[in-house]
Amino acid sequence: MAKRVVIENPIINSPFVQPRRHFRFDDEGSTSQIVDARRDSSYFMPIARPKKKGKDKQLTFDDWTADRIEENKTVNYIRRRVRDWREGGYRGVTNVTRRLLEDWKCEDRFRRLFFCQIEALETLIYLTEAAAKYGDQAVINDLKTFADDTNLEVRSTRGRSAGGRFQSYLGFSKSEGDRSGQRR
Repeated sequence: MAKRVVIENPIINSPFVQPRRHFRFDDEGSTSQIVDARRDSSYFMPIARPKKKGKDKQLTFDDWTADRIEENKTVNYIRRRVRDWREGGYRGVTNVTRRLLEDWKCEDRFRRLFFCQIEALETLIYLTEAAAKYGDQAVINDLKTFADDTNLEVRSTRGRSAGGRFQSYLGFSKSEGDRSGQRR
């Protein structure tokens, strides 16, 4: 059985910025050692237990050890590409999308968005507006293949900008005489 570690304060990152630290896992499970880097996306591979009479035992934190971690390679690749694209100034997006990104990231907005929310939006925008322009069509194809293999329905967004899809939801409108996408 793995040693049990109690972490008094597990919150070590701000929800408003990219995570910069994480707790390390080792062969014994979770540790209180802090690593100064964002944790790569990964999951714990379940290992089936022999069937025994009685109640089935649920997977516990004791079962979450380093030998069961499997990296999400595609997710980590996309995260790196989106980070590079973000740091490069969101090249290749429409003006409306750029304004939306600026609004979502504004630190003094009424309901400030968490980093994970912004990153999810950035990822969607990158995949729909920029990835093909920067040589990442293979990632889009891989995601479509995955969706086909798992019977997920993926709708094509080719030819649509993020700004166009998100405008009405976020309160942007374009009236007959106004094509600038001003906030209502």
